[in-house]
Amino acid sequence: MPLLTPTTFFVTVITIINSLQAFDLIYLMVGKDSPAIPASETVVYLFYSKGILQGQGGYASAIAFVLLALILVITLFQFRMQRRWVHYV
Repeated sequence: MPLLTPTTFFVTVITIINSLQAFDLIYLMVGKDSPAIPASETVVYLFYSKGILQGQGGYASAIAFVLLALILVITLFQFRMQRRWVHYV
């Protein structure tokens, strides 16, 4: 079991980053003019909406920067916590 901890750590880091960047599946399921958009809006869809659809490039770049900072903080936290439970042989 200890040999699986590096793989488990890698999978959790990549999964959390991908979950914060979810856009394509939600956009395809909900669509562009659906009334369900506010209930299923993600940070990346908000970025797309403000930057592409509404033409507010500055606001969209601020959203992208906050998303980058959030992913960086979560990843750094995971790397700090991996010292406790990831065992390399």
